[in-house]
Amino acid sequence: RPDTTLHLGPVLVPLVPVITMGGGRSSFRATIIAGGIGATAIIALGMLGLLGGPALQPFPNATVESVVFLVIGITIGAFVARVRD
Repeated sequence: RPDTTLHLGPVLVPLVPVITMGGGRSSFRATIIAGGIGATAIIALGMLGLLGGPALQPFPNATVESVVFLVIGITIGAFVARVRD
């Protein structure tokens, strides 16, 4: 649906390893890998023209919003994995 944006998706993808695995080095690595998967999904969706939905303010478009939220998710996930280590 081109008029819909899943705003929390990019934040949640890199948090899944920390939520499911707890902390530690393997959780940290999995968070980074999940971030790569999220980035690949953003690129693929952008190339297919499927990021045309509305963006939250102050973001100019859904692509920028997705990248920023992905970076936030990776940062939080990596921090929690390290703290729990």
